[in-house]
Amino acid sequence: MVCFFWICGSKSYNDVDNDKQKQQKITRVSSLDIKSKPIIILETPEETANREFQFCLFHARQNSRRSFQKLGWHYLSGNGTRKDERLAFFWFLKSAQDGNKYSQYSVVWCYRNGIGTTKDIHEVFKWYRKIRVKWNIRMDPMDIFFG
Repeated sequence: MVCFFWICGSKSYNDVDNDKQKQQKITRVSSLDIKSKPIIILETPEETANREFQFCLFHARQNSRRSFQKLGWHYLSGNGTRKDERLAFFWFLKSAQDGNKYSQYSVVWCYRNGIGTTKDIHEVFKWYRKIRVKWNIRMDPMDIFFG
């Protein structure tokens, strides 16, 4: 059982009470219940992002479709890994081909803006049509460019 608690404002815990810099860096306290002995893990934002990235990468390699889009966002933002727009586009495309609606929007956005790939208006409209047909969404095609 894993429970996450967010530390906000001036809350502190005994082991970090006197270390103001550490209090500011800590974002999450994870309490793990292992054989009725709670373990508290304090993480900085960088450690949390790196752990989440490694988790997504592991599951993507196991062909878990749910992790493809999230991994794309990690690569696009550089959260937990180095920023790499080409890998972000790769994972968005892989997820979009599996039918993920949000990744399909991400692929349209990448083709429109040349993120991780070259700008390609034909691909923009191809993916736009897939979104409209599959998800029955009524949008003005100009929303892609001005919306």
